[in-house]
Amino acid sequence: MIQPFIRSGFDHLGYVIMQGFVESTQVGILRPKDDEHGGTIPSGLNERLAEEEEEEDDDDEHNTTQMVEDLVEIEIGLISRRSVRRPGLRYQRRGIDAAGSVANEVETECVMTIARADRSQTGDQQNEEEARVFWSFLQVRGSVPLFWSQNPTGLRPPIVLEGDSTENLDAMTKHFKNLVESYGRILVICLAERSGNEGRLVAEFERQLDLLQHNFLPDRAPKDHPGVGEEKEWVRFLSWDFHEKCKGMHYEKVLDLVNQIDHDISQFGFFSMKGERQKGVIRSNCIDCLDRTNVIQSAIAKQVLNRFLRHLNLPVNLDLTHDQLDVAFNSLWANNGDQISKQYAGTSALKGDFVRTGRRNWRGMVNDATNSVARMWHNSISDFFKQRVLDYTLGINVTTFSQFQQTYSSVDPNDSARFAKFRAIAIEDAAKQVLSEGESKLDGWNFLTPSEETAAHSVKAVPLTLEERIIILSAKALYVVSYQYVLSKVQDFLRIGLEDIISLQLGVYITSLADEQEREEEENYGFVIAYDAVSATEKKTTYSMRQEGRRSGTMTTLDGEADDSEFSLVNPESQAGRAIKEAVFKAPRNLTGDSFAGQDETGRMTAAGFVGHVIKRLERECNRNQIIFLDQSSSDSPTSDSTTSAAPATTTDTLLTLQHSHHDSEKPQKLVLLLRAPIIGLHHLIHSSDPVLLPFNLFARMSRGVKHIIG
Repeated sequence: MIQPFIRSGFDHLGYVIMQGFVESTQVGILRPKDDEHGGTIPSGLNERLAEEEEEEDDDDEHNTTQMVEDLVEIEIGLISRRSVRRPGLRYQRRGIDAAGSVANEVETECVMTIARADRSQTGDQQNEEEARVFWSFLQVRGSVPLFWSQNPTGLRPPIVLEGDSTENLDAMTKHFKNLVESYGRILVICLAERSGNEGRLVAEFERQLDLLQHNFLPDRAPKDHPGVGEEKEWVRFLSWDFHEKCKGMHYEKVLDLVNQIDHDISQFGFFSMKGERQKGVIRSNCIDCLDRTNVIQSAIAKQVLNRFLRHLNLPVNLDLTHDQLDVAFNSLWANNGDQISKQYAGTSALKGDFVRTGRRNWRGMVNDATNSVARMWHNSISDFFKQRVLDYTLGINVTTFSQFQQTYSSVDPNDSARFAKFRAIAIEDAAKQVLSEGESKLDGWNFLTPSEETAAHSVKAVPLTLEERIIILSAKALYVVSYQYVLSKVQDFLRIGLEDIISLQLGVYITSLADEQEREEEENYGFVIAYDAVSATEKKTTYSMRQEGRRSGTMTTLDGEADDSEFSLVNPESQAGRAIKEAVFKAPRNLTGDSFAGQDETGRMTAAGFVGHVIKRLERECNRNQIIFLDQSSSDSPTSDSTTSAAPATTTDTLLTLQHSHHDSEKPQKLVLLLRAPIIGLHHLIHSSDPVLLPFNLFARMSRGVKHIIG
């Protein structure tokens, strides 16, 4: 959205906003030091000092004179940066996209430094060195990098795995390649359950990572370990079922995981002002990457904090007992977890009582239950609109509010590339299933067509619903295919021979007045094909083949009984003897150009341009079969009702005359009338008195949406 300002040199007008969390705190720590030992702290010195301060004997005064108490001011900061590559809310954005970006991806940086160190001795060299101590430790979290989703209605909706193995592997490879290039080695800690609803997702995640190990960066070896270039050295997977390990509120077992990965923490290191660089990162995830993830990340950061304290010869608490530093540190991480959770799920984090106090009790469990119910409300009701606001604010989809007015849901824009790929595959698969022997696919497109309820009335009726169809062009025929994407099966198809095409009408096809986009003529375009139903062939889901019209007696049954239902649109105005039928198609905005390589620089084209391309391609193939298109633009007003209503009769009479005049030519030719006139224009839709033409889209879609929510 701000690119035009940047290109014009007005980038100073833009203000960078980071979504995430930032907070810091300072804590003063008393450090006892033995001058004779040069700063080493004997084991158990902290406990002995506490006891010695309470004793008032003269003998103890001799010991304390050898001790000098330093007040060291430690400053700890926490910075969490949310990624804008796949932004969104809990059930609105899950998993990964084709570019390798994952939902709820957050980079958290824990900064530790010396704010102030007071000593009784001035000019001490060690004091100067401590003033330059600065450590930074990075961790990342992000959704399971697979294509998966969950229905937002319900407390724990089932996980739906999407995409095939190749698609998941390609996206996951991009994701981990980006992580390796940014951080180095990756330790993946998956905290989700290994059974039940989450088990299938975890198993697929582990399986895909195992496949990744054989293909990912095989020729790249770490600089600090020459000769080691195997994938297992770059990405290591660790599954740790949080709920299973900590059941019964035994959250102290989190330390078992920290001890298990202590070697990795040491190998990854940290960033410091003295030149150290962090050589790897720990990537934690559960399902939401909120509650369990925050608990583990805080425990890992505490381990790094202990190393920092040892480096400064400061007392360290190795267990979960809290002193002033622990309370401040844990409050930072609890606030961080609450803020990230509010941004993604709408409530504070679950299990926050353990992060804040180190203890888990029934009060925390009751609070978690309350937050879970609140999350369900946000996910099912308010998140749809919030997602639209995010998409618009970040410039992902500037037309998102118009789409929301129609669908009452939030469509993931990153799925467009995936859907385009699915449709391209579906076109190829449908061609294999429907093309007659000796025919091959020349081209294929996706269009929308009215449902059977509307189709049975007239092509002039405003459809309540539009269904997707695949149109396949061969050298001899045009195929209209209803394809089941989930089952990869052809439900039914209609074969129209090129020689059976009588006329084509292309023009504005407005099917709704719900929003401004639905009233734009360039983006609401379609065409009507009139054909001879006598020779057209239809195949239904019953796998029965039959000829329409007078040839229906020559039905060939492949399997099952014949189905008498009709897909084609019957024109009630046509004469019965001619057996002329019509089918109407609309170019959908979201699918425009999916299977067409000739887009403009922006990667898109108007609906009118898309329909024009299809008609030109059809005309070129018809010309090879000695079928000539006679382009006849409408002489009447584009909004005239009489033009379109009289088109079928005029078309038929004109073509019969023209074809008769070419009957005696050396090369027999057939003429197809190409009429350019609105199918359903805006003026016709607004001023029509026919109740059938009233736009019921808004009511119908709201009814379906409510029915879907309440089950």
